[in-house]
Amino acid sequence: MGEYLIEKLNRFNLKLYARTDSDIVNQGKTIYNWLQKHLNVKHYIILDDNVYDYEKYNLMDHLVYLSFHMGLQYTHIEECIKKVQMDF
Repeated sequence: MGEYLIEKLNRFNLKLYARTDSDIVNQGKTIYNWLQKHLNVKHYIILDDNVYDYEKYNLMDHLVYLSFHMGLQYTHIEECIKKVQMDF
């Protein structure tokens, strides 16, 4: 994940708290397990260009789906903000 993404998130007061290792087959499971180890994390967004096994682990409400070719766009930032606000 590049500095470009972090800079873009910071402009909207969104912080990158953590990231998981890439596991193409079990990405949802990886995120779910991370969340189980970090129970203090209640408000989070998953930025991804694939859905993987997110539905199986009830993570779809936290997913902001990005285009592989276009990356993070302003509309995605708006969606991130809305999703985080819904968590409160």
